[in-house]
Amino acid sequence: FRIRNECGFAVELAQAQSTCFCTTTTVSDGRVIEPGETLEVPVHLDTGESDSRLTGRLNLFCRKAGSTSPPSFFQSLRVAVRIEPDYRLEKR
Repeated sequence: FRIRNECGFAVELAQAQSTCFCTTTTVSDGRVIEPGETLEVPVHLDTGESDSRLTGRLNLFCRKAGSTSPPSFFQSLRVAVRIEPDYRLEKR
C-alpha cells in the first residue's frame, strides 16, 4: 500500500495493528510522514493452508508529529485474496 499525508502538518505513525495473525507489516511505529510525503506500507497476508477467500485488515493509528497524546485518527488497510488451488480432486 502507498499512503500520502494530505494534512498541513507532519503525522506520526503511532502504531500499526493487525486485526488477525495472518496480516503483518514491517512499517515501524514512530515513523514521521511530512506533509505531501508518501509512505510505502508493505503488507503480508499469510494464506497458510487456506483454499478459499481470505481477508485481513491492518489499522494504522496516527497523531500529529511531536504530540504525546493518544492517536487521534487512523487509516484502515484491507487486504483480500481469493485462493485458487493449482489442482482439482475428482471422486471416481
